[in-house]
Amino acid sequence: DEARAPEAPQGHVLRAAMAEAQGDESPMRRSPSSASQSSCGRASSSSRRSLSRRMARTLEEERRKLLGVLAGCGGGSPLRGWRRELDPNGNLEVDFEDFCRAAARLKFAANTDLLFGHDYDAATMTLEELSPDEGELFDRLREWVAAEHRSTQAMFDALCTSAGAEAGTVRKLTRQEFVGALQASAFEATEEQCNSIYDCCDYADVGYIQDDDVIFLEIDPRVRGRELFKAKACNLDRWKNAAAQEYMHVVRRNRDLKAKGQKVSKDRNAPRVWLDRTYEQLPAVASFAKYDRALTSQKDAVGARRNFRTHLVKTYGSEIRAFRKTLAPDGSYGYSFMNLRSYCNRHNMHIDVWDLWRGLDRDKDGRVNLEEMCTTHALALASLKRWAAVNSLLGDCAKIWRSEPAEQVSRERSGTWFSEKKMLKGSFCEVLRRLEWPRANDKQALKLICESLDYHGCGVITIQDLEWLDRWKPPEWAFVEADPQAWAEMKALLVKRYGHPLVAWRKGLDQDDSNIVTWLEFRTAALKLGYPRYSEAWRALDSDLSQSISMGEYDPGSADLLRSFRNWALVNFGSIRQCFKELDSDGNGSVSLAELKRACHKLPWDGNVQVLFDYLDLDGAACHNEGRRSLTYNEIAFLDSWTSEPTDQEISFMDSADIAEKKALQKPRNAARIAAITSRLVTPVEFSLSRYRSSEYLSRPPDWLQRSAAQRSEARLPAVGRRSLPRSASAAALDLDRPS
Repeated sequence: DEARAPEAPQGHVLRAAMAEAQGDESPMRRSPSSASQSSCGRASSSSRRSLSRRMARTLEEERRKLLGVLAGCGGGSPLRGWRRELDPNGNLEVDFEDFCRAAARLKFAANTDLLFGHDYDAATMTLEELSPDEGELFDRLREWVAAEHRSTQAMFDALCTSAGAEAGTVRKLTRQEFVGALQASAFEATEEQCNSIYDCCDYADVGYIQDDDVIFLEIDPRVRGRELFKAKACNLDRWKNAAAQEYMHVVRRNRDLKAKGQKVSKDRNAPRVWLDRTYEQLPAVASFAKYDRALTSQKDAVGARRNFRTHLVKTYGSEIRAFRKTLAPDGSYGYSFMNLRSYCNRHNMHIDVWDLWRGLDRDKDGRVNLEEMCTTHALALASLKRWAAVNSLLGDCAKIWRSEPAEQVSRERSGTWFSEKKMLKGSFCEVLRRLEWPRANDKQALKLICESLDYHGCGVITIQDLEWLDRWKPPEWAFVEADPQAWAEMKALLVKRYGHPLVAWRKGLDQDDSNIVTWLEFRTAALKLGYPRYSEAWRALDSDLSQSISMGEYDPGSADLLRSFRNWALVNFGSIRQCFKELDSDGNGSVSLAELKRACHKLPWDGNVQVLFDYLDLDGAACHNEGRRSLTYNEIAFLDSWTSEPTDQEISFMDSADIAEKKALQKPRNAARIAAITSRLVTPVEFSLSRYRSSEYLSRPPDWLQRSAAQRSEARLPAVGRRSLPRSASAAALDLDRPS
């Protein structure tokens, strides 16, 4: 019968033999017909049983040999070697092709027909087929995870909580913590089995495991594949962020070296120049470049404004005189961008007009006013205007000219009085003292007043200058002094209405999400609150007289919170839009507080998540009528374009870096050559015209006639008398007499 049977693979023979050996019936229970049939095939049955026993022994030897090789690769743990060499994804099975590649890499010769062909699936080999005890252990563990925790993430969080891991940090479990937490749970396993599970999870032998190391315990293959893909994508993003951080560190280090005037060192581990384009496409690097461009733009604006003011002071004596004579000559107390560009073209100024306009138009209203360009002069003028308006003897500034003290001072100093012409600055200051102006003894205030009213820069003031001051309508904050108590009262009203300073900033003050609050926005918010002393509060906030209030000036703590979250989002996701997509795990177009907390715990952020959520959730709307608050992208989109104002230290640091870079780009010159040229230029010429016209000098033959013939031929001059030479030759001879 065995000879007549068709040839079959060795695995099928093994399966048939083992099945027959396991299903062999007892001779006492056989029927007569079966007994006669079995007597005919008794020889073939005995041969099959002997074959099955021999192949079973060979299969066990192959398994032990393979487990020994895997234990050597896994540092003594076969499960770690299984994950490391055969099953890195944690599917608990290995394909035939993958096994062959791993066997070739490990130089391991195995009987693949026995290892893969003893069951009805010769394409794969599972962990249970190789080691039934470990396979049964992981099957029980997967079922327990699905029944008790529903997900591997919940199981890992429960183990971390049982082990006492902190919630605000990146959660990790060491071997001791994992084994202790797993034994304390409801899962039935010995300490040796728990150590085997840990070895299978920590197959890289890093000393701890994280949540992505237990994803392979998910029982649903579709969920397991999706989570593994997310983990790989997350690891790739982490690698990109690490590379971006390294690249930005190199850029900052090179900038620091240039600022100190040192040579940029070339590190062998630094990113190569030809990879700059690749790095610049990373989201974190793009965000860093965006902030760097904003910082550079701010620095250029500050530098252009500084150079423009230097030009005005050098040309007209003061900024306000230039403002009155050329920038706003029509008495409009302000000028537009077209006026500024026309002025720069007329004076041939090498300044970027757009940078200059950004530096001058601080409140972004499209117009530069007197108080915006010359703030200190405007405050002094407003003080004088306010005093003259409330003075019962005057009523306006023009009446200072016709007052009795003005006539007395003029007659005392000049002997006469011309009320229709002019008054000296010293006389005007004395008039203000006699009229008892409160700031008359302040030399700085008197200097600002005289600079503002002296239109021609001749040291005189006319009545037209005072009438110009009367027509000016300054803002309300120019008439008052800073009062911190007023700002404290107004801030208390804002917090009382909106609940938190951040919410008050977005809802009440900064309604256009520009991180800048102008005077008009501040005044509108104060009128809505019904607070009358908003001018004093504005002066208390705008301490640098920049005509605008930033988040840092309004509430430094809230500004740090918002800046910290924005930097966290840019570093981990590249942009606010991508951050919102990653936070929206269920894809419903909104982010709940739980999703935000989960992300901030997974990628650790040390800010207050609840306060941030309340600040960003302006409308407090529910998510799809589920009764829970949520954030939409429109509520956090302003963070993509929101940039914090660079500090003066950053701007001065960039200025020093630019100066050092310009010095480094200058070509080195020969010091000896420069010294020789300098000494030759400072040495006086011995030739004098009076000496040349003297008879003694004319009677002496020139030096070129006293030279030898060879020297004359080299000089290419004719050997004749000096007086017979043409005019050009005589001039050449005189040049030869002069020392070089």
